[in-house]
Amino acid sequence: MAHEVETMAYIHDVPWHGLGRRLSERAPLEVWLKEAGMDWSIREAEVMY
Repeated sequence: MAHEVETMAYIHDVPWHGLGRRLSERAPLEVWLKEAGMDWSIREAEVMY
């Protein structure tokens, strides 16, 4: 089975695929976002067809 995981963060046990970064439950949200690969921003833009 393919894991299809690029980036992620977790607490406690290592996931079955062995990927990701183990973080403390008390780590700041900014650290979680960066280590999980979710430190991107969203912006609104017009879409034209």
